[in-house]
Amino acid sequence: MTFRLVINMTLIALLLGYLLWWWVVPPPSAGPWQDTHERVAQVTRAGSEVTVANVRDFGYDREGVPVRESWIDRTYDLDELARTWFIVEPFGGGEAIAHTMFSFEFTTGETVVVSLEARRRPGQGFQPVRAALLPTYPYLWVWATERDMFANSTFVSEDDLLLYELTISERAQRAIFTELVSQTDDRAERARWYHTLFSNCTNVLARAVNRAVPGAVPLDAAWYLPGYSDEFLYGEGYLDTSVPLAQAKLRAFVSPHLSRTYDPNTPARTFSAELREAMGLPFSTTPEEAHGDTHGDRNPQAGSALLLD
Repeated sequence: MTFRLVINMTLIALLLGYLLWWWVVPPPSAGPWQDTHERVAQVTRAGSEVTVANVRDFGYDREGVPVRESWIDRTYDLDELARTWFIVEPFGGGEAIAHTMFSFEFTTGETVVVSLEARRRPGQGFQPVRAALLPTYPYLWVWATERDMFANSTFVSEDDLLLYELTISERAQRAIFTELVSQTDDRAERARWYHTLFSNCTNVLARAVNRAVPGAVPLDAAWYLPGYSDEFLYGEGYLDTSVPLAQAKLRAFVSPHLSRTYDPNTPARTFSAELREAMGLPFSTTPEEAHGDTHGDRNPQAGSALLLD
């Protein structure tokens, strides 16, 4: 056996051992965890209704200090699903780096944000390089009110936010929501490791969408560089393409409006409605509005899998 062959076999064994480590070592489930990651969402289904326990609904002051730490139970009816929104939260100073989330809007005015996050211990920061090399964080499906999530991103993390309405069919919205419910249910029973490249906030969402609507989201660099995810979705026709992307981004910019509209004591539905009114975006305050002409204002691109009825 030559020396080169021994070296190659050793390297292969080390690589296999490293990969096996990610699969064999179970992510921890016991706390303590950061307050915002303390509880795991629990879902139950009955017909078209989904009840989610442990929806996060924290309130913050303008310095990012929690003034309310509450977890609530909410029931969502798929028959009342009106719109799906895509949220981009750039961070870290580089245009390629961002956190992404979905927000689902119902005809009742209820909204809920679904976010895949790296679950962290008290005082533990987010280290993306370490999370790409070593099993560091379990990942967690967080369900939260928009009032909570938008304030957390803006006042605690001090990040910007962009909010885009997705131009997708009602059938696709239902399928995506249902898949995220299934994912949440599965992860509540069986934890997995967060990986910066292969199991991050964006590509886990993309794979979930493709399970819900096969072939809807083609593989792209944006799966691994989430800061470009809105540009990618625009190119696929899943955002409003009746205006240039730069204009769509400007319209989607949440932060200036949030500083004027946010109050931790404002009811969650009122917060979502007032924010969109300030941004000039549609919102369902009544069933009549949600199922009215606002759906006709969308700009679907024929042939996109998510847009099929």
